[in-house]
Amino acid sequence: MPLYGGSLYGLLRRERQKERDVGPELVRAALAATTDRMLSQILDALDFVHTRDPPIIHRDIKPANILYRGDKFLLTDFGIAKIVDTSTTMVGSCWYVAHEVRLSGGQTPEVDIYGLGAAVVECLVELPPETERASKWPYWEQ
Repeated sequence: MPLYGGSLYGLLRRERQKERDVGPELVRAALAATTDRMLSQILDALDFVHTRDPPIIHRDIKPANILYRGDKFLLTDFGIAKIVDTSTTMVGSCWYVAHEVRLSGGQTPEVDIYGLGAAVVECLVELPPETERASKWPYWEQ
C-alpha cells in the first residue's frame, strides 16, 4: 500500500493558512476543486462497501479519516465499521453523526452519506475547530 501524504483535515488546515498570502478567493477555488475530486472518489468507495452482501457501514466519515496522495483520496479507519444489522449503538464523531442516529441509534448506509456531507461542508466553509463547535452549536451536543 502506498504511503499517503496526510489527511483531508490537515490539508484543509494548511490551505486555509495560505489565505493571507494568496487571498481567500484562490483558496476557496482550490478547496472546491479538491472537494470535487475527493467527493467522487469517496462516493465510489462508499458504493463499494455499501453494496456488499451484507452492506458495510463505515460510521465515522470525517476529514481526519480521508487520506490523500496527490489527487488520490482514500477512506480509512474502518475500526468502528460494521455489517448492517439491527444494532442501535451510536458511535462516531459527534459533528458527523446523522441526527436520526442520535435519536434512535438506527444504522443504515445513509449515515455514511450524512457524514460525507458534513465533511464536504467542512471543506467548503471554514468552521470552528471541532472542539469548539459544541459551544457554538449546542444542538449537536443534545
